[in-house]
Amino acid sequence: MLADALSDVLRTVRLTGAAFFDVVAKAPWVAEQPGPEMILPKILPGAEHMIAYHVVTEGRCFASIIGGEPIAVKAGEVIVFTRGDPHVMSSSPGMRADPFAPGVIDAATRGQLPFCGFLACDAQPFNPLLENLPPVIKAGDPKDSNTGWVGQMVRQAMMESADKRAGGESVLAKLSELMFIEVVRRHLEVLPPEQTGWLAGLRDPFIGKALSLLHGWPVQNWTIEELAKQ
Repeated sequence: MLADALSDVLRTVRLTGAAFFDVVAKAPWVAEQPGPEMILPKILPGAEHMIAYHVVTEGRCFASIIGGEPIAVKAGEVIVFTRGDPHVMSSSPGMRADPFAPGVIDAATRGQLPFCGFLACDAQPFNPLLENLPPVIKAGDPKDSNTGWVGQMVRQAMMESADKRAGGESVLAKLSELMFIEVVRRHLEVLPPEQTGWLAGLRDPFIGKALSLLHGWPVQNWTIEELAKQ
């Protein structure tokens, strides 16, 4: 059976790790996250690209790339910064925090301070998924945050993080990967019909199959005629 193009690309992305840190805060609060150049060497050394994400399990807050418009995020929703851009999480829009000092990240990696979650993935030689995703994506269960898939993954992640069972880090890493994949899938599903580009092409039954062929057999000397025949 011919695999779909998104699955092909996700295999090449090779998500390589995750870090999970719980944050409990009471308004007013604000946290500002620096860019990948400060975080990757401490959290995911050797990684080429960082994806930062936050899962809201209770209440609501606001998230924004530095200098960008604030986005409201409520319980059961995940917000993903696909390029790891410096950003702010806060109880009210427009808030800013003092810049992180290097010691804060060191303390976070030792479990002494709350932080957030990260994924690492390959960026070279060319990653069409990373090139075409918007810098920020928000997703959640459309009806019930307790019974939907995202909500179930969030609850499982919270239990694994709290119980400290053997193999918990591996489970959290896989849950993070699944959350990212689900966020990307939901982003594709809500793209407007008039949307063009590589991402939109994944939804088209013919273009999507052509992309799958190209990704599945990249050494093939494909022509338009051969792709059309397939």
